[in-house]
Amino acid sequence: MTLYHFCAAKHIKSILRHGLDQGGLTEIKPTGFVVHGGWTWLTTDPDPAHQSWATSNLVQYSRTAWRLTIEIPDEEYRRLYDRLGVTMLYPSCSALFRGFVGSENWRVFHGTIPKEWIKKAEEMPHGAGA
Repeated sequence: MTLYHFCAAKHIKSILRHGLDQGGLTEIKPTGFVVHGGWTWLTTDPDPAHQSWATSNLVQYSRTAWRLTIEIPDEEYRRLYDRLGVTMLYPSCSALFRGFVGSENWRVFHGTIPKEWIKKAEEMPHGAGA
């Protein structure tokens, strides 16, 4: 299965060297946030302009400067979740998907994505992202 991961320019060298191993899933509970490590966010949509999560509200750089093409091996599909699957595991994560256009395209992989699964790394044209 082909999926995409967008990242900032400052992260690309480390990702290409080590794979995607710093992801997290944030559950929003009544008592506060709970972060679960070992989850990597992906999307089925290759267009950086469609990534509604990639705002510059909290950061002063493009979070869609690079697009990585990821190939998930068939035997690893069981570790890949869409938004329904994630919210079945962690019901309070449903808030992560509310209000984001295109969230139906998001996927979350539980585990590290090795560098060997990264088939292409493309720098996006300046201003292509959200």
